[in-house]
Parts: sequence; structure tokens; C-alpha cells
Amino acid sequence: MREEVDLSQPSDGVAKVQVVLPEGVVLPAGLNVIRQSNEGRVLTLLVRGSAGEVREALAALHPSYLEVLPLSLEERFICELGGDDDGIM
Repeated sequence: MREEVDLSQPSDGVAKVQVVLPEGVVLPAGLNVIRQSNEGRVLTLLVRGSAGEVREALAALHPSYLEVLPLSLEERFICELGGDDDGIM
């Protein structure tokens, strides 16, 4: 039986970020990336962990752009409850 999840509350367990890393820099191995997509050099990531932890880990790479974004309801639903993740980014 699954635990009840309130999708109206902010998610503490998943962060969505957009980041532009310097040339040749790769994501840290300890970063728990659920999903990754890119548009040019802009990476959009769904990462397990708090927004603060994720921001700190990525800021250490000296990105030219880093922003934490709110999760859409669809992204929250998929991350919290599982399901078909085709095309959520």
C-alpha cells in the first residue's frame, strides 16, 4: 500500500534545475539525477535531494547559469507516485 502524498505541498525530495556548465565539465557522480534533457548548452535536470543541496553541488562547478525551478504538477506526480514519464521535460 502506498503512502498518501499531498501534491499541493512543495516537494522536499526532488529539485528541478536549469544549468549551463563550463565546457568539458561533467555532473558530479554523487548527484542523483532522475531525468536530464538539454536545449543547446542548457541542461534541465530533475534531481533527488533538496533544492539547497542540489544548488550547492552544482554551484561548486562554477556554472555560467544556475536556476532552481518549480516542478509542474505532472512532474511531481511522476516523481512521487511513479508512472509513464514520456515527454515530461
